[in-house]
Amino acid sequence: MRSYRTLLLMAFGAAFCIYLFVWCLELTVSGGLPDQSTSRLFGMAVIMAGLLLLGLVFTLSLRSRVIIGEDGLEIVHAFRRERLPWDEITGVWVRAESISYDVMVRTPEKEHNVLSVPVRPVGLPLPAERFDVPPPKAPRRLRKQYGWLREAWERHRTGHGQGVA
Repeated sequence: MRSYRTLLLMAFGAAFCIYLFVWCLELTVSGGLPDQSTSRLFGMAVIMAGLLLLGLVFTLSLRSRVIIGEDGLEIVHAFRRERLPWDEITGVWVRAESISYDVMVRTPEKEHNVLSVPVRPVGLPLPAERFDVPPPKAPRRLRKQYGWLREAWERHRTGHGQGVA
């Protein structure tokens, strides 16, 4: 269900930033420019390195995904995994907050954000609300994934099978 188009665009952006960074450093090191131009190019190289780092962090944050299994949920982040057994999950709902809809799962320890779908990059923020089912205005991707998660959780709770096949 993931789109890799964003990752591809990030890869092209990272390659472009690396190219500009190396070009700026090459011009700076070659010394063929007046001092003022050299300092500008070095500043530009630092900015490009910062943008590259920001893009890398953003790309790693896109890697998060959820695996619904027989034993429970596994939330895979860039550098860690969270395993939530079905027996520990006490609730599944949708939260509207600020600029996104979030699928939330409650365990005795804390609430886990399983999926976050941004809906308003600009404009008025969403009112903070909690829904037992996604509202019709929620993105289709969120409604679909919430349905799969809720169905698997309900099946486990009622004892009609565990997880999803």
